[in-house]
Amino acid sequence: MGIDNKSNIKNHEKLVKKDFEKLNYPIKNWVPTTLGPDKLPLIDVLVIGGGMNGLAASFALRAQGIQNIRQVDQQPLGQTGPWLTFARMEYLRSPKHLTGPSLNIPNLTYRAWWEAVNSEYRWEDVGFIKRKDWAAYLRWFEKVTESKIEHNTKVTNIEIGANKENTNSNLINYYSVDLINTHHSRKNNAKTSANRIYTRYIVLANGREGLAQPRVPKLLKKLESKKVFHSSSKINFSSFKGKSVVVVGVAASALDNAACAAEAGASVTVVARSPKMPLLNKMKQTVYPGFAEGFYSLRDTEKLDWITHIQNQRIAPPKHTVERVSKLDIKLMLGSEIESARETKSNLKLTISTGKVKTDTYADFVILGTGFVIDLNEVPELKKLSKDILLWRDVVKGGSNENPATNELLSFPYLGKNFQLKSIDPSKNTKLGNIRCFNHSAQLSLGNLANDIPHSSEGAQRLAKSIAADLFKDDKKAHFERLKKYTEVEINGSEWSEIPD
Repeated sequence: MGIDNKSNIKNHEKLVKKDFEKLNYPIKNWVPTTLGPDKLPLIDVLVIGGGMNGLAASFALRAQGIQNIRQVDQQPLGQTGPWLTFARMEYLRSPKHLTGPSLNIPNLTYRAWWEAVNSEYRWEDVGFIKRKDWAAYLRWFEKVTESKIEHNTKVTNIEIGANKENTNSNLINYYSVDLINTHHSRKNNAKTSANRIYTRYIVLANGREGLAQPRVPKLLKKLESKKVFHSSSKINFSSFKGKSVVVVGVAASALDNAACAAEAGASVTVVARSPKMPLLNKMKQTVYPGFAEGFYSLRDTEKLDWITHIQNQRIAPPKHTVERVSKLDIKLMLGSEIESARETKSNLKLTISTGKVKTDTYADFVILGTGFVIDLNEVPELKKLSKDILLWRDVVKGGSNENPATNELLSFPYLGKNFQLKSIDPSKNTKLGNIRCFNHSAQLSLGNLANDIPHSSEGAQRLAKSIAADLFKDDKKAHFERLKKYTEVEINGSEWSEIPD
């Protein structure tokens, strides 16, 4: 960024500040203080995750006057979200006109930031958003919204605390949460002691992989090898020069990784079970207000039909991604899958079946662009809660079928309208319901409100308003006492002579 652009962005930040002043942001905190078991004030909301959803959630909460929040992310400053770690596309799939986490404040949109940073260029000439530009925008968003993210901080355990009396003897719920410093543990190669905190509400804004595990085929799980990577792994592509690489999958992440490997000088083969390259992205047909606001009101079977239909049709990789790989002499094997795999002294021997034809291939590395699978039992911080969390398979009886994609969807948590977890035992709903699932695993219950860029503002606002309403209900006795004790007079009787003494 040149000197002129630095001046431009500073001037633009003044406009943002003026917008905030006009919107009375941040609103003064109105939530009464309640002491936790450590005799310190309970945190009102703990936001786990500092990526786009985490930033949108904490911004929306402060805009609702909920100021006693903490926000943590296990990644270092500048590394939150996937954008500078395992996202390897050149450009985002989402169209440039989407307003993202801006909460509909024009000067807070990506476009407004981009025009301030790139004053010598025209917005009309931009095709798609560059991945690194989006990461820089979110970093700026974190700064101007005054998010106070505690980086290098990982949540290792969440458990339900005993009911706690607030100042008006009203029983409220809280959670005990254990944190560790990931920077210290990475540096010393050892776990550090946990720091326990207490919070009334938790927002799980921890991304697509937040409640999920990398999907790894069974035959490759057996290989305890540093030669097999998932697309979300940290990969040193510079070591791939002159090597043979097999990439599994034909979705966006698979082709992004294939491109990175080929650009590093590897010989790359893409293997995909699909007999055809997916050509449509039906998810684009859901980006409108009616879907965002109305999806939750559909019957459960209808929701399952919608999301299953989209998944069964398969989502095409972006056009610019396909154009990128088309220039790199990458071999594509459709209608194919790895039938067997074993390690040799120097590489991996793979048997790839294409119809009735089987081919033995030797690869130095395998990259799995196979996505993620939701499994709450494998989420360490939810270990003490997962058995009680209501899943879709608990609600849609007989919904299991031979379609693996549908069966995987049934492992998603069955959420309330405001992202709240529910319990298998309805009497425990109030205990679990103050945990809000603001990540990809909300998709089957609420559509795309927490899934991607298009509806992030709508999702964050629904989340924050619902927490504000619930906090008010929790503390209604305290608020009523405040009302009864309110004595700030509007007039003192001297304004009009007709008013009796």
